[in-house]
Amino acid sequence: MRSKHLRLLAMAAVIGPIGTACGSSQPNSTFQDASTGRGDGASGSGSGGGGDGGVGSFGDGSSGQDGQGGSCDAPDMLIVLDHTDSMSDEPTGKKPPNTMAGQMLSKFYLATQAIKAVVAPPLDQKVSYGLELFPLDPQTVDAGAGMGTCSTLSQLLSGMASTNKSCQPAEVPIPPGPGNGTAISNLLDPFTLRLCVSTPIALALGTASAELQSIRKSGIAQYILLVTDGGETCKGDVTLTAQQLATAGIKTFVVGFGGLDAGSAGVNVPLLDDVACAGMTAPGFPAGCTKGANGYTATSTTGAPLFYSAEDGASLQAALQKITSSVCCGCAQ
Repeated sequence: MRSKHLRLLAMAAVIGPIGTACGSSQPNSTFQDASTGRGDGASGSGSGGGGDGGVGSFGDGSSGQDGQGGSCDAPDMLIVLDHTDSMSDEPTGKKPPNTMAGQMLSKFYLATQAIKAVVAPPLDQKVSYGLELFPLDPQTVDAGAGMGTCSTLSQLLSGMASTNKSCQPAEVPIPPGPGNGTAISNLLDPFTLRLCVSTPIALALGTASAELQSIRKSGIAQYILLVTDGGETCKGDVTLTAQQLATAGIKTFVVGFGGLDAGSAGVNVPLLDDVACAGMTAPGFPAGCTKGANGYTATSTTGAPLFYSAEDGASLQAALQKITSSVCCGCAQ
């Protein structure tokens, strides 16, 4: 059993200053296909995506860039990856064949490769990356008896079903820190990591909140990068949780991976729009968002998505790179 850094839902508000952030991205040859998803493929809208606002000083929507050549500190960025059983499907929702080539068509394989490309050294020295998987896998976390089991890609594609207990919090195998790219890449083996039942996004954000606030340092910006192919299935209040995170100075980037028109089996566009606004990372923030008593939500449920939308491996990698560059000090936009 590998060591896990597991934290349950904890939403104590810890409000601290957010300093100028550092990060980086560069093109990678992992995906040769230059096709994109909806809009420009690397953003939530056809006009440029979520890198416009939601970075820099808390609440002002300004850029985290230091155009004057000043010093900056690498931000903490916790990548919160959905590893539910629906990630065994292709981005179109189709079930791939249970072959090596078929498994490489799955959303989970494509997501792991895109993340590996973005966190690879030396970029991991400019952003303190960490990795969270949700929901937890009871076979790698001591979650007690009777928790069931999750299944590998091959097992799911052969017809086996995961039996893990639904609606559990997330696990943080790699807390944010400098130089974590290799460790994250080594852990993200799409053929041996297991996929689990249920999509508890609110609990996952709660786990991320507890993790980030436990390591918080003055002047270091903190971000969550949520990658999901669906919506909340455990009756959690995802929008409120993201609003609470924003109040505590932790912004949430949202990437919806998969078809936008796949109905209940696809990306939940209205929910992710709200979470992008709540997380203060919607394009041109606060444009497209309305402020309420608890924080921001999407003004409208129609039009271009307010989160980063990706419908294939290339556009997913582009979205992750764009997010990274939006919090980077001195990187090309």
